[in-house]
Amino acid sequence: MKLFTILLITLASVLSIFANDQLREVKTKIDQLNYKQLNILAAEARILQQTNAVWRDTAWLPANRSRYEYLPDGSLKMEYEDAFGFAGWEDYKRWTNEYDQSDLLVNIIGEFDNITQWDSLDLRVHTYYPDAKVKDITRSVYTYPGWYPTQREIYEYNVEGRVSKQFLQQPISQDEWYYTYLFETTYTPSGQVSELLSYVSDTGDSVWTLSYKLVYSYDQDDVEQEVVFTLYNVGDGSWTPFSRTINTITDGKITEIKYQSEYGQG
Repeated sequence: MKLFTILLITLASVLSIFANDQLREVKTKIDQLNYKQLNILAAEARILQQTNAVWRDTAWLPANRSRYEYLPDGSLKMEYEDAFGFAGWEDYKRWTNEYDQSDLLVNIIGEFDNITQWDSLDLRVHTYYPDAKVKDITRSVYTYPGWYPTQREIYEYNVEGRVSKQFLQQPISQDEWYYTYLFETTYTPSGQVSELLSYVSDTGDSVWTLSYKLVYSYDQDDVEQEVVFTLYNVGDGSWTPFSRTINTITDGKITEIKYQSEYGQG
């Protein structure tokens, strides 16, 4: 019985970590849609190359790297992912961004290196509302003889033009979809995300059940000060804190990040 309890606690922890990461990824996407165009990687200093390395005994060894190409207006044109092998750096994957006449990002085309040629990998198609805000993003993978959809993100906005809801759908077929997640966002008076709620659909329609949330707090300069991750208890409708991140802010910049687990229970 004790072992079973430990397994349940471990499983809950793993699921909670996944949900926490998922919510943070959604928050990053929402910030992109709220504060800058989707097609701009960075407003000023643009990253040309980023290399990841691993420590082996006494030295850092390269593992993989990302390379970026830009259009004259600063829009991201190409992104490459290279792998480090016995012969040095080798092509691995690449993504090409395509824009319409209004400079809106419409397609991201992913390919992987197949030694003699680049083969299709994935595709992200963007559609927009009349005011040029992203309406949905449909992701597909290439399976011979064509593209097969894997996920769709649908966005709604509040009266201030900020993202209020993000729906995730999975395909039943090429033309039919069912709902899986809903993320609902509220904001501070200055426009910072104050709360990000996560819902799940057990039936595939728009009947939702609460599951998790992130609660954000900021200092007087709107610098992120604390993020609390909590779990929803369906039985009694209460929230249980699971983890939190605390940022130390010096002269308007984050200088230290502390992570605490299950602080609601000590």
